[in-house]
Amino acid sequence: PEAKAADAVWDGDVRAAIIFSENFTSDVLAAIAAANGDTFAVPASLQVIIDGSDPAAKGVVLGDLSQAVQIVLGAAYHVALPIQIAPTVYYGSDIDQRDFMGPGIMGVVLFFIVLIPAVMGDGPTRATKEGGCPRRDLLQRATALAVIGTLQACVMLGTFLLFPVEHEGSMLLVLFMFIMLVFASNGLGTLLSLSARGDSKNLLPVLPPILFAAIILSGMIIPVGSVPGYLQPVSYCFPLTYAIDGARAIMLRGWTAGDVVLDIAALAAYAAITYSLSYFVVARRMHGKNATEGLSEAP
Repeated sequence: PEAKAADAVWDGDVRAAIIFSENFTSDVLAAIAAANGDTFAVPASLQVIIDGSDPAAKGVVLGDLSQAVQIVLGAAYHVALPIQIAPTVYYGSDIDQRDFMGPGIMGVVLFFIVLIPAVMGDGPTRATKEGGCPRRDLLQRATALAVIGTLQACVMLGTFLLFPVEHEGSMLLVLFMFIMLVFASNGLGTLLSLSARGDSKNLLPVLPPILFAAIILSGMIIPVGSVPGYLQPVSYCFPLTYAIDGARAIMLRGWTAGDVVLDIAALAAYAAITYSLSYFVVARRMHGKNATEGLSEAP
């Protein structure tokens, strides 16, 4: 059971695991009896295996556990804490809030600088109105924004490494994760732009709530698992959620590509779906435009 609990923490399935020793109850009673008799006894040991990649969650777990033990045992028997909590921290005991926030900040900045230009562009819609080739324009525009976003990701990651931020895993894999975010964000922005039919002002009431929700629910500030359950499905509607989760696991836990394959697959699927829907919208508008022109030319 102890090895199974440790594996669950190591794999990121749970935040912490509490392990009771074989003689835990007798050790606690002995410590209480010794305290009441003004003698000394070694407090019972309560082992806690905890994920240290989230310093805020680690502090909450240890604090709540100490408080719970004090309330249940200390208050009931009116003695000092008869249990010594022995934490075993996985993924770095020196990780602080700055290290935790780093991948999230990079992801949010990249998401913004790719999404907003994509939303504000009107290339495919304008090409449809002017009789050009919107499919080619869509491809050219998506490629240009993806290349620019990739260069921005390289510059941003390189600049970020100048600061003393914890990074255990491959930074090339982190870069790949952010490049996938570029494509997914570009696809989302293109689809939103097409939904506005070339007038970006139509998106002004919608864009701020989307950006605000992405910041709050993507895991940049707090883990997605700590978001209220009814909002978690919304969290997974943003590509930023998968990018932050994967980048944070690589940088703070040292995970490899096999460990974050679900995040990579989610970003790839997100990009494929949004680009496909954008292409479908453009093709449908071209078909409607051609049909309208055919009717107008009919004798």
